[in-house]
Amino acid sequence: MRRLALIALILLFLNSVAQVSMTVQLPPTGVVQKAHLWNMLLVSTSSSPILVKIEVIMTDVTTNQPIQTALSRTITLTS
Repeated sequence: MRRLALIALILLFLNSVAQVSMTVQLPPTGVVQKAHLWNMLLVSTSSSPILVKIEVIMTDVTTNQPIQTALSRTITLTS
C-alpha cells in the first residue's frame, strides 16, 4: 500500500510532455539532394510550445558508415 501511495505521489509531481509526431517524405530512390532531406512534417499535441532540433544522419547501406550529417537550428513547435 505504501508503494502505491508513493507511486501516485511521484506521478502527481511529474511534468508530462505531449507527443510529437513526425512524417517524413522520402525522396525518389537514387536522388539525394540536400533540400529533399528536410521534407518532413512535425506536429505537436502539447498545449505549450516545445523547442526541438532535428539531426539527419545518412549512412551507407552496406558499411553502415555515416555519409552525411546535418543539424537544424532550434525550432519552436506550437499547437
